[in-house]
Amino acid sequence: GAVRATAHRRPAAGVTSRAHTALPLRCRPHFSSRVVGPAQSRRNAVSVTASATDVPTICGDVSGSGLKVAIVTARFNSLVTKALLEGCVETLLANGVASDDVVSTWVPGAFELGVVAKNVAASGKFDAVICLGAIIRGDTSHYDAVVGAATSGVQSAGAATGVPCIFGVLTTDNMDQALNRCGGKAGNIGSNSAATAIETASL
Repeated sequence: GAVRATAHRRPAAGVTSRAHTALPLRCRPHFSSRVVGPAQSRRNAVSVTASATDVPTICGDVSGSGLKVAIVTARFNSLVTKALLEGCVETLLANGVASDDVVSTWVPGAFELGVVAKNVAASGKFDAVICLGAIIRGDTSHYDAVVGAATSGVQSAGAATGVPCIFGVLTTDNMDQALNRCGGKAGNIGSNSAATAIETASL
């Protein structure tokens, strides 16, 4: 199943659950093979009951079937961002998103992520936009300016359009830290961003 349970309670009045039997103590989504039809996109959230307060808690679905996802990737530090993109696409496809429903766009750098993400999200063609980049600290304050612009730009794009815009931008002190986070010992932030997009798009 898409949700695991560590303790069970009866649902509050009027609250339904798509789980087969008992309700989970807390939502802990993991990837599954459950197929969701395209018409159900953005309406797949699982409604469960919190154990302590009986407050309904909504958890996103973990199947990407039927979702249309755009990826906007910064070309600067491409050694890192290409690996982020690869991890992102692999995770999307592995969890039900069709290859024809994924569109990848490159921009010059992380500074441009926000404006392009907003335009893509505003097109109404996508359920989520994933923004990938790598900003590595240098000897000047330029790092802080770009980090601030990328962060606020992606956040603003999502707020302005209502389409989830996922921040998959590495901000590291050096190249080794970045490489460790694009498929190295610290995982792949591109893959994590894909997982976040699938779950958030269903809410």
